[in-house]
Amino acid sequence: MPSFSTKVFVVTEEVRKLKDKGFDFWSHCKKRVGNGINTSFWSDCWLGDIPLKAKYPRLFALELEKDATVASKLQFPLENSFRRAARGGIEQHLMMDLISTLDSISLSNSCDHWTCDLTSDGEFRVKELLPIKGCVETPYYTSCGPSQ
Repeated sequence: MPSFSTKVFVVTEEVRKLKDKGFDFWSHCKKRVGNGINTSFWSDCWLGDIPLKAKYPRLFALELEKDATVASKLQFPLENSFRRAARGGIEQHLMMDLISTLDSISLSNSCDHWTCDLTSDGEFRVKELLPIKGCVETPYYTSCGPSQ
């Protein structure tokens, strides 16, 4: 039986091959925040379609904890981990916009997870890639089904 890392490598390779053929699998995947422990506040696309560091680059420049998780950032006032307070003008406007956006966020007890819009239930399964690619040709999948 192949190891978990081997399986991950095989799936990653298939996703890369699909991208080379013009199908961007990752554009169909979204991060869903539960408890926020495994989601990067600034780097993951968890609140919209782009990372917060790209949407708010001036605020990200002020951040001291650039690898902070959603859980850790929402535990205290947002600006607690900034090297200085946001100054007037655009910085203050961006800060108020981000704070306003975060006001509607509430964390749950469930784990963070990925969803995939290729299925009606939002769960990703490798077999969902088969109709897209035709047949996955790997040591573990041949003839459109698992190898023996």
